[in-house]
Amino acid sequence: SGSILIYPKKFKGDTRTLYLTGEANFTVKKDKEHPFVVQTGDLNIEVLGTSFNVCLDNDNNSIETSLIEGSIRLYDSKYPSETFILKPNQKAIYSGNRKISLYNTDNVKETAWTRDHLVFESEKLSSVFHKIERWYGVNIELKCPEIANDRISGSFKNEQLPYVMEALKIQ
Repeated sequence: SGSILIYPKKFKGDTRTLYLTGEANFTVKKDKEHPFVVQTGDLNIEVLGTSFNVCLDNDNNSIETSLIEGSIRLYDSKYPSETFILKPNQKAIYSGNRKISLYNTDNVKETAWTRDHLVFESEKLSSVFHKIERWYGVNIELKCPEIANDRISGSFKNEQLPYVMEALKIQ
């Protein structure tokens, strides 16, 4: 929820560029004559024929890009000469300090949201609450801030909010 995708009615020139705020999953047909670029914040993701997931997290000032298949090239709009090519099952995290870090990942987890599956694995409780807030469109107040950095794992498919909160309470 809360994602915004902006694209022109008709692409101008050879490049197909769109702008994303939030999270989206793309499958793009390879077309060397008309590159496909997703701009999110200062990060540009040039698609080289692929399937990938992008998530802009304003709260943590980061952008996560996970490659499912094919390849993508990442670069900061202010430093376009520094590029990173992702391979399938890799995730890039672009942080507020303009650094791109690469990690191996499990794409089943990364794209679980596309199958109505809420998943978190050894994540800080504050991050889990943020995901739940976005997922269900609610605000959660953590009354014990000393547990905000506690790590938690969980998986919910098509569950109602009261059940999710009760399950977290038990952990």
